[in-house]
Amino acid sequence: MPRPDSPTRPRTGHPHHEPRGPIQLLSFRVGRTLAHAHSTLTGHTTDDPDDIEQLRQTYDTLRDTALTPTETLNHLRTLRDGKS
Repeated sequence: MPRPDSPTRPRTGHPHHEPRGPIQLLSFRVGRTLAHAHSTLTGHTTDDPDDIEQLRQTYDTLRDTALTPTETLNHLRTLRDGKS
């Protein structure tokens, strides 16, 4: 099985405000930072500093509580083998 480059968070992990879809933080050398949050039925792009900070904090929490690449691989193997 290949090494994952996207860490996972099992549902039993630390509780947090989880977005309903992907989020993107876009920083440019010149100009403003943009954030895009996508949900099931809609997408929203914003340059509002408060919205961007909230999404940045959400992303940081998800990243900080995610499994390591090795833990992610082991978790995926467990799911594959039906041992969850």
